[in-house]
Amino acid sequence: MQETREIALLLILGVATSIFATSQTFTQKCTVPSFPSKATPIDSACDLAGRGGKEAAQNNAKNNFCAQGEPEQTSFEELKRLQVQVNNNRSIPFGKTGSATRRPGPATRREALQRIGEGKLVVLQAFVLKARQEGAESVNCGKPPQPDRCPTNP
Repeated sequence: MQETREIALLLILGVATSIFATSQTFTQKCTVPSFPSKATPIDSACDLAGRGGKEAAQNNAKNNFCAQGEPEQTSFEELKRLQVQVNNNRSIPFGKTGSATRRPGPATRREALQRIGEGKLVVLQAFVLKARQEGAESVNCGKPPQPDRCPTNP
């Protein structure tokens, strides 16, 4: 029988403030960040803004481990509800192509995302059926993942 594990997630659709690091270090704005694991090689090769550019605010949001307070329980239904809110709010740009009524993403102004819960600390209880390493993204400076160098124990 598979074990149930609580997975703490930072529901980060954005970040309340833009954090731009000047050096290539993964330095958090808070004094006690909640990292999900030990440091990895990418942490010393890429800063919070990742590759920067128009995705800098989004990358800062993805790399923000400073959410504070008591985590709130969430569910997949709640995540679906949040997506519907984003879909219904035409002021939030997202997607690669946009549409006649929506600009393509990423959202550089994060206020609308913050109002629906960006940066909130949540807990999602789920089964992990299969974990896969993702590929290179702007958030990790476009560097490909190095699975053999990632920590195995948080």
